[in-house]
This record gives sequence, C-alpha cells and structure tokens, in this order.
Amino acid sequence: MSRIRPARQSKGLAYLCRPRQSTISRRQDAAHRCCAEYDEVAKFCELVCARDFDSALFLVGSHHRIATLRSIWRRVARAQQASVLADAISSSDFLAPHLVFLILALRSIRARGERLFDGAAAREQFALLQDRITAYRGAVQAEVDAVADGRSFYGINWTLNRERAIWFTTSRTRNWRSPPVLLTVSVARDDVAGHLVDRNEADAFARASISSDSGIGQSVRNKHAA
Repeated sequence: MSRIRPARQSKGLAYLCRPRQSTISRRQDAAHRCCAEYDEVAKFCELVCARDFDSALFLVGSHHRIATLRSIWRRVARAQQASVLADAISSSDFLAPHLVFLILALRSIRARGERLFDGAAAREQFALLQDRITAYRGAVQAEVDAVADGRSFYGINWTLNRERAIWFTTSRTRNWRSPPVLLTVSVARDDVAGHLVDRNEADAFARASISSDSGIGQSVRNKHAA
C-alpha cells in the first residue's frame, strides 16, 4: 500500500480539490505539442522549398521574423528579395539586432536599381515625393553617442512624418535610460532605398551611407517628453 502524504497546509482547500493531471495525460499533452511543432516546422520547410517566403515567414513570430529571414536569405532569388524583405520589415519588431544584415541587404538591392515597397500605394506615394526630402527618426541620446563613437549605425527606419517620429521618441522610448532625441536629415529621393506605408508610419529607408556628418541635426530633445 502506497503511503498517502498529507497535503501541505499552505496550499489550502483549493489545492486539495483541484483536478489532478495524470502522468500519462501530461505525456500525451507534451506529445501533442511536439507533433504540432513538428508539423509547423515541416510546413515552414515546405513553403521555403516552394519559394513562398512570405507565407513561411508568417508562421514565425514578429520578434524572430528577421532572424529567420537571415537564415534563409541565400535561398531567396534576387527577383524576390525586395518584396520579401519589405514584407518582413513591415511585419517585424525589434530590427536593431539585425541592423548589419538589413544594411547589407538594402545596399545590394539598391545597387541593382530596386527599392523596397509594401504595395502599390507605397510606390505611388514615393513617385510624388520631391527630388529632395526631409526625413526624421525618433531616437535616444545613447544611439547618437554610439554612432558618434563609431560603435554603431543609425537604424534604417526614417519617417517622412515629423509628428510620428516625435511620438516614437517620446512615447516608445519613455522608459529608456537615455534622453529622447529627434533626428532630422535632408536627403535626395534617389538615395532612399524604400518606402513602406502599411503600418501608417511613412517609413523611408535611408541609404546606409547616411551618418552623423551627413546633415543630421538633433532637435526637440526632451521638449515633447511628458
């Protein structure tokens, strides 16, 4: 006869009355999860082999989409690279860890005379831009210092909407331990590598050669921070 151990006093009545999951049931649940994950991986591989990269990346969480794209980038045909990268950037979060990959990919695409657009609306809006445009980036002082010291590059996202950039630097970076900074740059339209509008952020991807000595000015520091 097995020994019945008394329930711990601290767990109370709710613990004694809750339904117990058997070891077999737990193993079955783990097996189901494993099969589901295997099926998802198999589906991902199937889509990659079929060159349906957009659908394959849709299976991946937005935080890991760019990292996954990096791992399969050599499989993406040149004719698809601009559209696949545009969709991946438009639907991804946290681009900063993959900045070098993104810069190199944008350089390669732009060198072929192509740009990133996330649809017909983006193309139409880009065609209406002036020959020289003003772009903005909501940043923090730490980013500016890192670029000035040669430790990093500015991110690829620059918006044509000044108020949107201010919102990014004062709202999204509110909890950062660095003062918000609004970066401004005047750049030729031909030097812009792409234009995305699906997220309503009016993103314009400035060419990688833009740096702190290319006309970027700091303004609105802390002015709009609540």
